[in-house]
Amino acid sequence: SCPEPKVPLTTSSSTFADSTKYQKNVEEIERLKSEIEFLQDMMNQLSTKERKMNKEITEIEDKLKQLWSHHNYWAKVFHVRMVGLLDELVIKKAHLNDADVAQLIEILQSNWHPYKINYANPKRPTRVLDETDEKLKKIEDCYGKEVADEVVRVFNELDEYNPNGRYPQLLPWSPEKHAPLTTSEKVSILVDNASSLLQNQSTSRYHGFYYFALSSLSGLMFSMITLYTVVSLARTWSARRWI
Repeated sequence: SCPEPKVPLTTSSSTFADSTKYQKNVEEIERLKSEIEFLQDMMNQLSTKERKMNKEITEIEDKLKQLWSHHNYWAKVFHVRMVGLLDELVIKKAHLNDADVAQLIEILQSNWHPYKINYANPKRPTRVLDETDEKLKKIEDCYGKEVADEVVRVFNELDEYNPNGRYPQLLPWSPEKHAPLTTSEKVSILVDNASSLLQNQSTSRYHGFYYFALSSLSGLMFSMITLYTVVSLARTWSARRWI
């Protein structure tokens, strides 16, 4: 009879190496899964804190806005500008009457959108002014190019600073940057004017809120800086893990 084939008692070295490599890959995948779950949990917590801080900052800024819009002294502390308002010089130059201005304001407060998307570069579509827009052409035909340009300018301001209400809004403004003051700039101005604010009798009834706003904004600014730093580091670290 033929002899029975001998069964090897040990696997070859290549098979053993493949098995070891597979096991290490499995362990690495499990470790990466744990890291991803940890990062996702941390990012969710940070996002929650970020939303809470943004809400608190918005509430404090709303209170500050009430103060500078209802008290003349704040105009001496902040440089303010009414955004989303038609320029009176342009209105006078075009000899527009109240009915004309009211009609333009009605257009600006409607759902009118004089822009279109340009897909000349499919990878980077851009928003451009629609020169063929019927309302825009009608404004230019009736009141001239300068008025049409002014309407577009006001539209852009409303779109950026008050897209929901679409009405003019008083904002603390930076003439140097031609933009609203940031929260940090407001805090800096408040600190610089602290002594004059508290010594002025006309603002004595606002002292309590002033202290509250200043301390809250300062604390929130520090927390926001810390939060954004942690988020940036976490995102950078997470991205590098996959490079």
